[in-house]
Amino acid sequence: MLTLNRLVYMSKASCRYVAFLRAVNGGQINTILKDDLRSLFTESGAGWAETYIGSGNVVFECLSGKLVGILERAHDRLRRRHKIEQPIIVRTMAELAVLCEAGIPPIERPDYIGVVATFLSTQARTVPVLPLSSHRGDICVFELRNDVVLSQRFKVHGNAGDANALTERLFGVPSTSRSWNTVQGLVRKFSVSPTTKGNG
Repeated sequence: MLTLNRLVYMSKASCRYVAFLRAVNGGQINTILKDDLRSLFTESGAGWAETYIGSGNVVFECLSGKLVGILERAHDRLRRRHKIEQPIIVRTMAELAVLCEAGIPPIERPDYIGVVATFLSTQARTVPVLPLSSHRGDICVFELRNDVVLSQRFKVHGNAGDANALTERLFGVPSTSRSWNTVQGLVRKFSVSPTTKGNG
């Protein structure tokens, strides 16, 4: 499953994208080496690819008109090599920069952990009235910005909820989440010029 219906393609324009791969991490479940992730995209046709931290974030460049084919081939390789069926969710680096420029509201609570950005794979099937909190009060979904859901996480009785699971229930489509710090880090590191060495 690919998340291509929301993108506009220009056949001759090169663009920088971020692919958010779900269920990929640096732990013991669905671990993919960073070199493997990079090669998944370069072998699929990207002109350049780089990873960012160990949670399935791949920054890559390609001609806009080639994006669909690159993602189809990368997704096929993920299925065959790593048995991963979850969607590849893509945003342009420019979209992430706009998301970060808008900022997040300040909050001061001793149990506050941080903000999570959840990227929807397709247009939401339902859009609930926000803000909306989980039953335990450990997640508060407070804003929908285009196709990105923003949630605040809190520690309740020593535990914090899963923003991605709550978002999928509320909006009815597959999604994947990243901490606000990760999104900001991607923009800071990759919004200007490419690098050629692995960084995380």
